[in-house]
Amino acid sequence: MAMAGWKTGDMLEGIEGIMNLAAASGEDLAVTSDIVTDALTALGLSAADSGHFADIHAVASSNANTNVSMMGETFKYCAPVAGALGFTAEATAEAIGLMANAGIKSSQAGTAMRFCGGWGLF
Repeated sequence: MAMAGWKTGDMLEGIEGIMNLAAASGEDLAVTSDIVTDALTALGLSAADSGHFADIHAVASSNANTNVSMMGETFKYCAPVAGALGFTAEATAEAIGLMANAGIKSSQAGTAMRFCGGWGLF
């Protein structure tokens, strides 16, 4: 979290959501932390939003043909564009889930959403 630029207060505010997502997904805490902090920054959100983002991520990954790690990889590619265009975390996660259901996952989905009109899914 410190590597993402979070101060101590941010870390204390955001750790619960990150830990809940790691526990729910079975993913490594460090990997989950990286996914959440990167996506929050790219979407223009703050540490206070980590719990809500973790919930969105958990629900989307459990209701689509993907997992937290693959969704994190997708967010890595598309979240900066989604944030710049003003898309919500919910809409972005939904698009990621729809693409995963169609067999397009991870970095392939993120690249498609960033460059090839993946935003038409909304």
